[in-house]
Amino acid sequence: VVFLDAGVVVEKGPAAVLFNNPQQQRTKRFIATLKQEAEKEGGGEV
Repeated sequence: VVFLDAGVVVEKGPAAVLFNNPQQQRTKRFIATLKQEAEKEGGGEV
């Protein structure tokens, strides 16, 4: 997975690693937002 911000690579790696242990603050915020939205929608894992 490659995580981009405004077309710039912020972080990249295997999906399991990136989603379970992001290293960059921008990636961490994005994944936290995804998890919050999934919970609002009735669960589901991100």
